[in-house]
Amino acid sequence: MPNVDKSAGNSLEILPKQCSSLKQKFEVNGVLSDQCMNYKSGHIVDFFWYQANKKAVSVFPKQILDVSGWILVLKRKTHLPIQFTDCTSQISKEDAIYVLVEANYLTCSFDYRGKTIELDKYGTPLAWHASDRLSLLIETDERKLSQLLLTFMQNEVALENGIHILRILTVEPLGSPYKIGNDHTVPETYAKLNERCSGPELRNSFLDRWRAHVSMLCTFCEAVSQVKENQQDISVRHPGSGVGAVKLMPSGTAIGVSPDVLDLSKESHNTSNDESLVSAESYQNPPSDDITRCSSGQSSHISTEMSTAQGSTRQVADSSTTSMSSIRSLPSTPRRTVCSTPVNSSTKTPNIIIFSDSPSASECVKAALELTLVKDRYVIHKLTFAEMLSTTWLDDAVMVVVHGNVPASFNPVVMNYLAKGSGSLLCLCSDFLGCILPMFHTAEVRPNELVHCSYKSWKHVPLMHHVFCYQPTPSDPKFSYDEQASLRAIPESVVVKDSNGKSHKLKIDVLGVEETWQTPSLLLVAFTDVASKVVFSQVHLETAPDQFEDTDNKREALRNSDKARLEILSDVLSSHLELKCAPKKNSSIGYSLGYFLGNHEAKQELIEKLKEDKKIENNVLTNGPVNMKFCGKGVTPPPPSESMLPILVHSCPESFSTVEYFENLKTESIGRLVIFSEVMSSCLTVIENLDLAHGIAVIPYYQTKGVGRSGNTWLSPKGCAMFTIQVHIPLKSYLGQHLPIMQFIATLAIVASICELPNLEELDVGIKWPNDVYVNKTSKIGGVAVKTTIFGDKAVVNMGCGINLNNKEPTVCLNDVISSLSKEKNVKIPRLSFEKYFSSVFNKMEQVINMFNEGRLDEFYQTYYRYWLHSDAEVRVTNEDKSTQLVKITGIDSFGFLTVENSKGATMTVQPDGNSFDMMAGLISPKLSQ
Repeated sequence: MPNVDKSAGNSLEILPKQCSSLKQKFEVNGVLSDQCMNYKSGHIVDFFWYQANKKAVSVFPKQILDVSGWILVLKRKTHLPIQFTDCTSQISKEDAIYVLVEANYLTCSFDYRGKTIELDKYGTPLAWHASDRLSLLIETDERKLSQLLLTFMQNEVALENGIHILRILTVEPLGSPYKIGNDHTVPETYAKLNERCSGPELRNSFLDRWRAHVSMLCTFCEAVSQVKENQQDISVRHPGSGVGAVKLMPSGTAIGVSPDVLDLSKESHNTSNDESLVSAESYQNPPSDDITRCSSGQSSHISTEMSTAQGSTRQVADSSTTSMSSIRSLPSTPRRTVCSTPVNSSTKTPNIIIFSDSPSASECVKAALELTLVKDRYVIHKLTFAEMLSTTWLDDAVMVVVHGNVPASFNPVVMNYLAKGSGSLLCLCSDFLGCILPMFHTAEVRPNELVHCSYKSWKHVPLMHHVFCYQPTPSDPKFSYDEQASLRAIPESVVVKDSNGKSHKLKIDVLGVEETWQTPSLLLVAFTDVASKVVFSQVHLETAPDQFEDTDNKREALRNSDKARLEILSDVLSSHLELKCAPKKNSSIGYSLGYFLGNHEAKQELIEKLKEDKKIENNVLTNGPVNMKFCGKGVTPPPPSESMLPILVHSCPESFSTVEYFENLKTESIGRLVIFSEVMSSCLTVIENLDLAHGIAVIPYYQTKGVGRSGNTWLSPKGCAMFTIQVHIPLKSYLGQHLPIMQFIATLAIVASICELPNLEELDVGIKWPNDVYVNKTSKIGGVAVKTTIFGDKAVVNMGCGINLNNKEPTVCLNDVISSLSKEKNVKIPRLSFEKYFSSVFNKMEQVINMFNEGRLDEFYQTYYRYWLHSDAEVRVTNEDKSTQLVKITGIDSFGFLTVENSKGATMTVQPDGNSFDMMAGLISPKLSQ
């Protein structure tokens, strides 16, 4: 489960709008609460969610909270520490999950109109503590915890009167809190305000009452801290609080594990204290005045992204749900006989990595690349230095772009990338030049200097020079006025060593020069023993003219040469770094009309339902970035655009064969209703946050803004078969309690539907955990992204799926693999049409969902293992002390986590290390031990 963080670093600074004179600074270890005993040893394992100003991550090890200095919540209606209506527990100890909620009481405001969340609707308040923040320990279960997290992540919600939630964190509590021995002295609610007051007087009265209340809470906790070591009773009275003298005494009730059995120094933990599943932390954003108040039971929808097996969808992982009986092992699963067919393909995933010490510079680099590279060919990632060191991007980057200054520890990372054999590196105005070519160790400062450069056929092109001009001038402290001296000082080759001590010879070529001083503006460095290449640029090829200051008419000169700048960048990328480039045309995107396909009665029923729910007005369904207008007979549709999708209700498209599709569709619900459009923004965005109909599908032929896992770009070239399917799951059902498994259902449906077609049984198509589709075990051709919205007692799951069906770029397409198999087997195998593919996947998807609904779980796992690529695979697991151990993959658990076995036969559940490039390429961290 996730651990949620809204802060940008290790220090969270809060200055509430309502209390501008007060400033509070919480020092925490990353996203962890410093109230936990082992917070200093905690580290982030995985990143799950990002929603507005909130993040969700998981941490290891599970955090231990000592509540011996806390105070038990009264088991009745009470306002200590905040207003609770029901504090009686209805949760069995077997299902109990403990959650720490921390809040900033300084944000309490008069007449707060934003959304509030009632914690006692999501569990039982057990104990509280007040110091520099308000802390609550809640006992909950898997279902209620899921609802709490989804509510928090997808809504700007607060506790009563605008008290902002800072963090939600699953913990393992220990210790025995104090209790109130004379609870009759504590009223059920706050003292009433003077009704004769109004306006500012009423507001001031409210705030005075709240200050007195907080002061009382802090006084109680301070008193307990003074006597808890000796377990003494103490009576406390706080004038002005409306509460009489309170007797605080040891409760004798232990919560959680006993201190004598807890060992925080152990490398591995048992299932009760292995990992912190959920925590949350948020900035103190002022609430919006136009948000209406709602309680948990009234929330119309709660949405979150569910994209990976270890991701946001896992509601809880405890010893009861992740037991040996819930793990389906591999050995009994029959292996498939596959036939790997050679095809012309690029096995390297088309990722481009940008690293810069400036976020704005990263944006400039990305914008320049998007203007020059072939569309829908590359995915561009911007990484921080920490991410460059921690993620396993080396095998999945076709090019790395470095901009600006880099730390010294960066050198071996990039050298290893280049030494692997086929890396491309573009260094733009970076001091990394001196790391590869040591002779460039001196620099002259040239602030805001416009120079004229020549490169190939481009002559005298005005470009802005880097603020530092690096030259190979070994001894003279000033740059030589000999125009050729700098170029003569550049050797033809140099020898460098990588981090393993291996020597590499580098050949150096000057590609372009700055004309005034004849300094090298563009350098090509090629490894002679491997295929890696590096291009260094000392002029700003990445920055548009308007980004520079308009001094001495320089901006006008840069505007005149901007076309040449992009042409030079394009030629450098294509000629020397072997990327595919094409100039971008300024033509607008031609969006297409949509078509509502399916049974007439079912279509009308959905439209009428949306009208009754007041989702449709004037036949327009308003839904955030994309609105849909349902157009009946005789209605002229509006022009389609990025934000408007006109849908013809009674027409059929020419480019999609409804006859072939419905003739092959054998389902009851899945795919029976379809919204089809040749070109739309994103099939996932179109129905996001909507409660439409179980099984409705959205199918485009091309997406302009495809969305992948975790908000990443989804490449959507023409020929890619894409769809989003909406599935409704009752929360009380098995699938409703194991929503992460939905992405596995979608991935299995894709792979199994293909391999079960006639003559394709031996096609080498498999599942790469958790939800990628591979051919020949090397080339990724598809994947799944899942987003879920909670509507009342059901989960509305939108599963976005895409696979390279007819497009050879960016890696390889399925139909080419089928053609190769047909040729190799000397059997005529027809290529898959879009209609046949979609109907086959939907048929299989409904069959797999029925496996769960009918309790045939073993059948699902046997089928899943038949197609996945990790049988008996060995990976390394990172322990808490950073040591590693080699383990063998044995399967997945009921939530989709990998189960592995170490050399001693011990089984544990693990998750990836959080990299977004290759889930199996790096180390993985332990989740549960058994």
